[in-house]
Amino acid sequence: MALSIDGITLMRVLALAFAFLPFCAGAALAGPMPVLPDLPPLPEISGTIDSGGFYAGVLAGWGGGAAVEDGLEAGIVVGATMPAADLLIGAEALLSGNLHGGGAIEAGLRLGFPVGDSFALFSTAGLGYDFDRDAFAVLGFGAEADLGDDWLLRADYRANLDLSGEAISHRILSGLVKRF
Repeated sequence: MALSIDGITLMRVLALAFAFLPFCAGAALAGPMPVLPDLPPLPEISGTIDSGGFYAGVLAGWGGGAAVEDGLEAGIVVGATMPAADLLIGAEALLSGNLHGGGAIEAGLRLGFPVGDSFALFSTAGLGYDFDRDAFAVLGFGAEADLGDDWLLRADYRANLDLSGEAISHRILSGLVKRF
């Protein structure tokens, strides 16, 4: 028995063979892959403002409002911040006093956004207790700048919302904070 191929079938077989020829020849005729240069190492991020950690510092500034006497205030702040995606999340406590003999203690949460490696913006919310008046809520915002060697320059605005119904008091504080 003889195998017979008509002209149209032969043309189809040859067309199919020529269609796959570049794929087969390309792999067989290809030379070695050129050597690519090594990529530069990724930058290391350490010691920047967005690395977080424990901190403590001294803040001083002006406080006043309808419910308190205007004057200088000073305080000691301690807290911790940790990076979370592109944000900084933290908790802190502030013990403050003023020249009129009053004082307060407060604790709250901070949510921050790093702007570059050496600057961050924060918002603050918390609760506190004024030794002269009573409990209050704290809302505020601030900024931190990295001075190097884990020292931060910090500036805060804080509004104290008295929970007993008295008027709001305001504070503008700045100072140095050391990160550990």
